[in-house]
Amino acid sequence: MAAELERTAIRAERRGGAMAVSAAYDRAGRLSVDPELKARRIAKAALAAYDAGKPDRAARLAVEVTSLTTDPGIIADATLLRGQIEYERTSPEADAALASEAARLIMDRDPERAVVMLTEMMCAGRDAGALPLVTEGGRLMAELRLRLGSRQRASADAQISWGDLLSGRPEHAAGPLRAMIEIGREPDADLMHRIVAGFSGLMLADDHATIAVMDMMLAEVRASGALTWIPYAQEVVALAQALRGDFLLAQTCLAEAVALSTEFGMDMEVAVLRATSVWLAAVTGDEPRCRELAAEVLPVLEGRHAVGTALTSWGLGLLDLAAGRYRAAFDALYAVCTGPAKHDFLIRAVADWWRRRFTTVTPTASPISSRRSNGGPCTWTVRSRQRCCGAARRCSRTRRRTTGRHSACSPSTAADSTKPERSCFTANGCAADAAAVRRAPNWPPLWPVSRGWARRPGKRAR
Repeated sequence: MAAELERTAIRAERRGGAMAVSAAYDRAGRLSVDPELKARRIAKAALAAYDAGKPDRAARLAVEVTSLTTDPGIIADATLLRGQIEYERTSPEADAALASEAARLIMDRDPERAVVMLTEMMCAGRDAGALPLVTEGGRLMAELRLRLGSRQRASADAQISWGDLLSGRPEHAAGPLRAMIEIGREPDADLMHRIVAGFSGLMLADDHATIAVMDMMLAEVRASGALTWIPYAQEVVALAQALRGDFLLAQTCLAEAVALSTEFGMDMEVAVLRATSVWLAAVTGDEPRCRELAAEVLPVLEGRHAVGTALTSWGLGLLDLAAGRYRAAFDALYAVCTGPAKHDFLIRAVADWWRRRFTTVTPTASPISSRRSNGGPCTWTVRSRQRCCGAARRCSRTRRRTTGRHSACSPSTAADSTKPERSCFTANGCAADAAAVRRAPNWPPLWPVSRGWARRPGKRAR
């Protein structure tokens, strides 16, 4: 009877009914005599319940699994699932801690499965603005014995590069990130590979590739009934659309993601998605909605989700910047650039927004003035608030100062071997690596940090 119910669960899984899968596996587990088999089936029931948007049921089943078996692999899977649920209930940092615990249980016996758990650790650590967690995840990834040339090895190398990029060591990051994007676009790539490819694409400013990968993922999870994945995938798509200036499409993606997250009780994800909406409302000039959303999400995000908090504060700072409230804008943007998320790829262009505003624009000028690059192969202009290309100028100045050449935008660079000018029209800019290079502590800053900017708008700090 239990075996027949398990076959029913497999058939339901193929048809794409996650809740039916959970119910069938749960029933099969209850009828199982063998404790190990019972634990394995209930673990599958817990995962299917999570995919179907039933986190309370999933958490209850995952805790039950850990009391039924001593198998490290089953316990690791249940611990990972508990971490994913804690992301919404507690914080990304709590998720990262449980994912790390799960990975350590099976690193030696099942390194390929450990990659999935360390991926959860890396993504959650980044959301928490916890660079030590990202660094530790990269170190553990490097210790895994993975087959050379495998997708798991490529995923591990890409995530090690995340840590390098966010820590200010981007020199060798572009190759692994580009390779992961190609894997993410393959028809048979799994969901975790697509997630890694999506974030890698954002880091490389390859917004089109990011959207293509996420669209494939969305089609798969809709077909399979794994509805919990839809908000996370739509979040990445919305960020890519926003960074390339397609604000309406970004808001459309967010609307679906918010509706599903609300239905599933994913409070943290709802707040993160609305943080992106805060930024979108700011850059489109909708001050009432921007402030309303910020008041709603900041109590949820502050102290728990560093990147979401910084994105919200960035949006509020842009409102003050556009309205000529320079002191308030400076304080908000300065806090973003010195806070826990200061190294994140979403935040790294903030300094360019504020520097160009405070050093080149008078109180009556438009929010961002159009200028031509002072050097390097990039020639670009800034289109109102839809394009933030200060990073391209900083890219040029940073590379000339540190290496004597403008390699970040050069067609010969692996990261930007095609259409190098395109990346100059995204918020993270063609300085996908040079922006992080600038943060290395042994190099001098490219602009003076002086609150004189707030007191003397339109004048250079001296």
